[in-house]
Amino acid sequence: MRAKLRKIDAVPYYDWPSIIAFVHALQPMACTFDPVGADLRWVGNEEGEAGDPCWATMDDKGFTEEKGNAGVRGGAIWWPAEADVSTRYGWFWHAYEDGQSRSPANLMKIYFETVGRSAGLLLNLAPDTRGLVTDEDVANLTAFGTAMRAMYATDLSKGAIASASSVRAGHDAALVLDGNPESFWVSADRAPVPTLTLDLKQPRLFDVVRLAEHLPLGLRVDRFAIDAQGPTGWTEIASKQGIGSQRLIRLDAPITARRVRLRITAAAAAPAITEFGVYLAPVLLDPPHIVRDREGVVTLTSDSPGLAIAYTTDGSAPTIASPRYTAPFAMRDAGIVQAISIHAAKGAVSSVGRRNFDIRKSDWKILRASAPRAELLIDEKNRTDWVAPLTGADGKPCSVTIDLGRSVALRGFVLETRLARTAEGRRPRRLARTHRRRPGVGRRAAGAGRVLEHRRQPGAAAPRLRAAAPWPLHRDRLHADRQGRDAAGHRGARGADAVDRSRRGV
Repeated sequence: MRAKLRKIDAVPYYDWPSIIAFVHALQPMACTFDPVGADLRWVGNEEGEAGDPCWATMDDKGFTEEKGNAGVRGGAIWWPAEADVSTRYGWFWHAYEDGQSRSPANLMKIYFETVGRSAGLLLNLAPDTRGLVTDEDVANLTAFGTAMRAMYATDLSKGAIASASSVRAGHDAALVLDGNPESFWVSADRAPVPTLTLDLKQPRLFDVVRLAEHLPLGLRVDRFAIDAQGPTGWTEIASKQGIGSQRLIRLDAPITARRVRLRITAAAAAPAITEFGVYLAPVLLDPPHIVRDREGVVTLTSDSPGLAIAYTTDGSAPTIASPRYTAPFAMRDAGIVQAISIHAAKGAVSSVGRRNFDIRKSDWKILRASAPRAELLIDEKNRTDWVAPLTGADGKPCSVTIDLGRSVALRGFVLETRLARTAEGRRPRRLARTHRRRPGVGRRAAGAGRVLEHRRQPGAAAPRLRAAAPWPLHRDRLHADRQGRDAAGHRGARGADAVDRSRRGV
């Protein structure tokens, strides 16, 4: 019996302004998120990437993901961005994603691309079936926190001598070094290209520059550049738009310099800078990418050239003494590959990357599909997607039939969906049903469940639909019944959230 769909008008039903006012009455410093009138806006994606720049202002002409990501310079509404992102690919825990949670290096990248662009960072932690955050996630988060504290432990600008090309009375250049967010350097009005220079007293190795504006006076800086002085004079090492509550500029590689200069190349008013610091970020390595093709050949690669890769296939955690990867190798059936990246010169080792592989797909074929290019479902490439209309040309629901080429003992399947939105701006929510067919036996339903935006099958007893016992399967049919939010506009629940609004500003 099909349940009735309850339809409501979400805007008057939820009455967000009254909820926001109620929250502020009980907890004045709490930050509300997303609807118009809230303290924080959505950044426009769930990948942990704010725009560059990411202005804290918006216009009143309606929200779009593009505007949410970048903000609107000079907009009439003060509505800073917050980036929501999970430590895993989706908002919930799945056993088959163990070994693929965000590494300390990736978390640091997200930190620079959110908090470092004046956005808040809301980091989702997905508890497992014990109700606990996994040991893997805890280890990655701990290493990330340790690295961030190590970076900020030594402010290389401490004790430096600050000077400026132009100063307003009572707002000297040295105030950017006193650690007081209420004091700040201001240039004279209409100074052509105000500059602020730090003399570090001796050559220093650094790769991070940290800036902050005095926000009570507004977002004044439109564009700026960072220069370093070398033996042959000044060299521009970075050029950006917008500073805001905090701007972290991470260089491609560490440099050594004694003098560092901030140049304000465009501003709406005399710049008001409350902080100018330089730091050296610790070396963090991403684990290797572990990929298996349709023929069962495994390839390990690293984003950074020159790194060594050590790996195991016996279930043990790799160490620097494990076999070194030199060429692709075969894993034609189920197995586990674990690997680490090694930077011998810097003594750095990445966290462990892990992939659990199941049945190879070399014999798989698409028999029927309601839309073309369904072979992208089984090409074993991570960035290719089969995109199909909800209803096929024959008027029947979107579906695909796959021939596995041989009878196998199948205990489950994983259907992965991309974190994307529909043309109407909604996240896809699909109901999927699979059918299995034994040779000479009629079709039988294997199971059904919702596939949300993150590879989840909540209707099943586990992330993979399972039969009571191994079942000789010859065909696997995925049948999508429905897509879209429910009538109330729900986006789905999320796991326990940890919020980092470090230096988010007012």
